[in-house]
Formats: sequence, C-alpha cells, structure tokens
Amino acid sequence: MKSFVIFFTVAICCIYAGELTIVNQCTDPVTVVKTVPGGAQTTQCQLAVGESCVQNYTTGVMNFRHNYGSGHTIAEFSFGNSDGNDNYDLNVIEGFDIGMQIIPEDGGHVAECATANCTDAYHSSSDNHTYGVPSGSPFTLNLCQFDNVDSSSAASAPATTLTINNQCTDPVTVVKTVTGGAQTVQCQLAVGESCSQTYTTGVMNFRHNYGSGHTIAEFSFGNSNGNSNYDLNVIEGFDIGMQIIPEDGGHVAECATADCTDAYHSSSDNHTYGVPAGNPFTLNLCQFDAVSGDFNMTPDRHLGAAHVFAGLKPDLLITETTYASTIRDSKRARERDFLQKISDTVFDGGKVLIPVFALGRVQELCILLESYWERLGLKVPIYCSAGLADRATKYYRLFIGWTNEKIKKNFVQRNMFDFKHISPLDPSYVDAPGPMVVFSTPGMLHGGQSLRIFKKWCGDEKNLIIMPGYCTAGTVGAKVIAGAKKVMIDQKEYDVNMRVEYMSFSAHADAKGIMLLIRDVEPANVIFVHGEESKMEFLKGKVEKQFKIPVFKPANGETIVINTPLKVFVDIPTSLIQKSMEIVGPKASKKYCPIRGCFIMDNDTKKLQFVSQDEAANKLGVKLHSITFSEVFEMPNNLNLKQLAMILKKFDPELQEKTDGIDMFDSEVLIASVPNEPRQVEIIWDDDRENWLDVLVDEIGAKKIGEAGELV
Repeated sequence: MKSFVIFFTVAICCIYAGELTIVNQCTDPVTVVKTVPGGAQTTQCQLAVGESCVQNYTTGVMNFRHNYGSGHTIAEFSFGNSDGNDNYDLNVIEGFDIGMQIIPEDGGHVAECATANCTDAYHSSSDNHTYGVPSGSPFTLNLCQFDNVDSSSAASAPATTLTINNQCTDPVTVVKTVTGGAQTVQCQLAVGESCSQTYTTGVMNFRHNYGSGHTIAEFSFGNSNGNSNYDLNVIEGFDIGMQIIPEDGGHVAECATADCTDAYHSSSDNHTYGVPAGNPFTLNLCQFDAVSGDFNMTPDRHLGAAHVFAGLKPDLLITETTYASTIRDSKRARERDFLQKISDTVFDGGKVLIPVFALGRVQELCILLESYWERLGLKVPIYCSAGLADRATKYYRLFIGWTNEKIKKNFVQRNMFDFKHISPLDPSYVDAPGPMVVFSTPGMLHGGQSLRIFKKWCGDEKNLIIMPGYCTAGTVGAKVIAGAKKVMIDQKEYDVNMRVEYMSFSAHADAKGIMLLIRDVEPANVIFVHGEESKMEFLKGKVEKQFKIPVFKPANGETIVINTPLKVFVDIPTSLIQKSMEIVGPKASKKYCPIRGCFIMDNDTKKLQFVSQDEAANKLGVKLHSITFSEVFEMPNNLNLKQLAMILKKFDPELQEKTDGIDMFDSEVLIASVPNEPRQVEIIWDDDRENWLDVLVDEIGAKKIGEAGELV
C-alpha cells in the first residue's frame, strides 16, 4: 500500500453553558440520575413529590433518567456544542417508565412523552426527533405529569409527493431505507432524468445507491402533529450534493460539501426542519444553484430580513445590484415622513396616488397605512387595485408562514392582511369628490391603471403622488421623480401640478445590504446582475478592496469562465481534537485551536484519513522522530522542586515528581535541576508544547539567561 503524509492545521470553536430545572410532578419520590458517555451514573437530586432542583452544566453529552439501570424514559442533552447550540431529545429506545417533558424556556420545541408509543421521542436510531436551541437557554424537565394533547385522534396524513431530479453527470440509483434498515430501489435515473414518488406516512431516507458512506435525505412524512419533517444527514459520509426544497414554502436544506452547515454532522445536531403534511418536496441531486433574486437585508412589516447561513462559502454568488451605490436613511424616519405627507394631503382635501408593484411593497405599505388609520380613527377611504395586487394579498393571507414572526404570532387574534380600512378599487371611485388614498399598479407609471389615475389627478396642486420604488429611465415615473412639470402621454401633454415625493420603500437591498450578504456567505467569486454599469463598477471596487475576492459584471449575452479550486474534505477523530485542545495552552484563543496531524491517502482506494502523527508513523512503518528543546532559566530563590510541583499541578494534576525534576504532560515537558546551580532550572519540551513555555516560565517566576550569562 503506497501512502503519503501531509501535516495539516485546522480550527475548532469553543463551548458554553446551560441550566436544567428538574420538577417532580409524580405521585412518589424520584431519584434523578445522570449518565455520561461511557456509562458512569451519578445521582443529581432526590426529589419528594412536588419538589424541584436546579443543575448547571457547561459542556458534554449526558442524559437524565428516573433511578439507575435501563428500561427508563431518558431525557438526553448535549450542552455547549461547537455550532453554538444546546440539543435535546426524549429517548425511549431502552424502555418507558414515566412521562417526561422538556421545555426550553427561551423558546423552542417542547418535547414530551406521556406514553410508550409517543410520537415526540426517539424510538430507534433512525429517528430524527432531536431539537436545538442557542447555548445557554435554560431548560425545564417535568417528570410524570404535564399538559399534553392526545394524538390518537389525529386525522390521517395527506399524501406527499417527492420529486427526485438527477442533476449529476452520471446515472444515479435512488434507494429508500426505512426504519429497520430494509433498502429498496425507488428509481434509476439517467443524467437529467426525474422521478416522482408518493408517500403517506413513515420515517425513511433516500440515498445514492446502496450501502453507507452516502449523503442521506431523511424524511418523516405525515406525523401526528400535522407536519412532515426533513433533514440532510452526512454522519455516515458524503458523496454527492443534495438539496431539499419544500415546494409550498419552508427552509431549503442543501449540502454541497462534506462540511456544509445545513446538515446533520452528529446525532447532537438540530438541523431538522418541518412543513405541513402533504407539502410536496423536490430532491435535487449533485448540482443546485445558490442565486439571490430581489432581496433585502432589512426586515419589513410583513417579511423578515433575508437570511443565509453564515459560512456557506460557495464557489460563486450571483447577486442583484439595483441599488449598488445607495445607502438608505432610517426606515423609521422614512415611514413617519410617509404617513405625515399622506395625512397632511387628505386633511387638506387632496387625493394621494401611490403607484406600487403588485407583490411586496403594496402589502408592506398597506399594513403601515392600515395601522395608522386604525390608531387615529380616520375615515378617509383607502383603495387598492383589484387586480394582481389584490390576488397576491390573498396568498399572504393563506400562507401566513411566509411572513415575519410578529405577524405569525398575532395571527390567531388577527390576520394582518384582513384590512378593515382598505377596499378594492372600483374605477368609478377615481372621479369621486373629496380626499382618498389609492394604491395602484404598475409602479413605474408606464401604463395600466396607475397611469390612468395619474392623468386625471396630476393637474390639481392639492393632490400628491408618492413614488415608493425604482423607476426605469424613460418611464413616466422616472420623469416625474426627476421633477418634470410637463409630460407627454399618448401624444398629449399633461401639466404636473400635483406634489411629487420619492420615498424609497424598495424590496431591493442597498449597497450596505449587498455587502452584508457577501460577508455572511463568504463566496470565492461574485457576479453582479440587474443593475446599472456605473453603479456596479463602484460597488465592485468596494467588494474587491474589502473582501479580496474577484467580482464580475458581465453584460447581457456575455460569457465568463470562472475556475474553481479542488477542495478536500476529511473527518477528524474526536480523540485528536481533544489532544490538540490540551496542547494549545491556556492563553490560546477562545475561538480557534490548531490541530496537528497527518493526511494519509491510500493510492488504491483513494480514501483520505486525518490521523495523529504517531498513528501515521505506525501505518507507514516508519519511526517517528521528535524535536526537543531545552533552555536554562534563573529562579528568584534556590530551586524547590516540591514547591514548584504544587504550583504546576493546576496545569497538569497528573504530573510526576522525581528526584531531579518534574515530569509533565506524559513526559512532553520536563522541569529539571541544574547541577551545581541551586538557583537555576532547565525546562525541556517537545515542539508540540511550544505554546506552554512562556506560561510555565511566568508561573514559576523564572527569568531568561542571555548568552553572556546575564538575566534578560
């Protein structure tokens, strides 16, 4: 077997803390026992009926059960994970004895199990009922009794369609694995082919071909809570990219590389998502695009801010640049100005025309004006085009899950899209006397109803037109914004006496928002589209200077070629990570830790492994040579090895005291006396422990000795 070795350094994140309150709501006293990996069990608290106890934990995987032994319901936790989350689940694989309920007190899924066949718990290792909240969120663990809903009367789940697209460069066999491990071929797809499968209920996963080592798309169709859950799992390995798209809305889960942030990497991850049962899914294999459309990094009144998982690091990000050279003012001040100008106009008897696009801005501004009218008790009529804008608003009412958290939270009390003060516009209302406010499409005044209303109202100086979005050069809207006092429409000249206000409520991100997206995504290359060439050039310079990445702005029809580097992904053994954390030293960064090891590749299997230097030498059949350093230091007083050992035990409780020195870190550091020099000490260390030298010297109060023998 031919192999080669590469020395490699990577970084890992540090860890945080969590609090658990355990409440005994049973009819008998309870002993709560904690089990850690390896099986060691310790009593956490003994609770009489109605009593509770609070426990604090920093990191690690552990579970809690009633009493010792097996056969119990188990509450499992993984506190302080490297992804910044605490994860939790209820496990009944070993058995069920008492009901349990886990409540993350800062919000999150409430996991509860009142019976042995509860749907909310782990029943087998293929279940995906693991949940997560940000690290440090306090938990409550209720034992025996809690408020729950009997799911036995739940309606039968609707059928779900899964469409699988082979976007790979080779044929693909798609295999389904159900709980228990049985595998069946779902479809065999040539390049570019698709297949559709229909499922009702059950936990299952889909992978490329048989066996392990594959990227897995996991689904739990038609759960009793009315949801279908899904995730991407790379615990067994990664071979091809996958993307899961819930077609009626929901999180798009995608994994293009082995270290993708959107997938399961261990059983403690919480990257499981859910949508209402019956929602059709698309599963794309191998290739998929991450392309921004119109996006905004600032939240609206009806939609949240655009969000991407940080550190996706794609080869290419394509982003719009409509406002590439614009940084908007305060949105709150702009909204206040918008409402003030409208109220001043209608109080003076004037009419207000607001040309809008059918989707997005009209709903945003309708919510703003509806709330203002409700608060002031105004009776002036507000109308909205009865065409596409009205139909689009119906979809917002129907799919409330698309909206921001505030609207979803208040949905039970009131649907914000059921407007009390806004009515559909009848064309005859435009000629009615008196004040009114009209939202009308299109937004650029290049035709349609908004242009017809403009022609009727533009001559009256009491009236107002507010342009809330971008207008293409040459349109009537662009001319009005530019201050034109006369405009030609259909070979007829119109005087523009009405007041004109341009107040940008565009759905497009400004320059600051585009820069934020690039910072969060961390692409290797960027392409600018949908913008003006001069503004693109301005932002291109900013991005290349700040992020040091190439930016392209191809013209329509232009072809560009971007070369992407080969990336190598490898798993790192946990033991090697732990060893590296011990070596790095107490003064190391709290965020990153170098890991020392070797890459070994088998030229026959082409499999790459990352192992310790000792293991690499053993596999290659060579002797490992180490480098040892030595330096003599001056002590403030005569050397007292026993006293030094007491001081240094805080760094290595297992250090060994010897007659002529102190052995630390399994002989990787040796502190020895110097013959005939009672105030000198020699420190000998392996190169792995280089970071520890200054720490140890400072701790024992030693001083360096220069070449001429003087203290440094």
